[in-house]
Amino acid sequence: MVLRTLLSLLLLAGGTTLAVTSLASGAASENKQAMATSAQGLLDMLESVSFLPPEQYRQKIADERAAHTFSLGLQQLPQNMDESTDPRRGIIAADIAAYSDVLAAIALESKQDGEVLWGRIQGMAYERKAHRWIYQQLQSFGMEDVR
Repeated sequence: MVLRTLLSLLLLAGGTTLAVTSLASGAASENKQAMATSAQGLLDMLESVSFLPPEQYRQKIADERAAHTFSLGLQQLPQNMDESTDPRRGIIAADIAAYSDVLAAIALESKQDGEVLWGRIQGMAYERKAHRWIYQQLQSFGMEDVR
């Protein structure tokens, strides 16, 4: 269950703009919609924030929000869970990296094949290859209704 959710989130994040560059670098970025330029870049950006101790993570997020938002005076409710019941406890960084590596390899395959617009572009063979891989992964996790 955890791996299915994790893979789904990873795949959703793969096609969206991530504004985490300033978190990773520790400096404010001029481009607030900065995107990772590679799969490794994405992992590097997320790793520096995702694996902080809880108090440092909360402080980094609070600092980032303060730099980009207007405060309404409302605080986010804490979402701490007991480690023994936390559904995220089975998430392993190496698994995330392996999934990302497979998807990045599919994108790089299109570049190596000489595509001018390379990557997992909608409607292209490499997108279909990525979809087939994702489909197989979700089925291997036990999901039956994969579309």
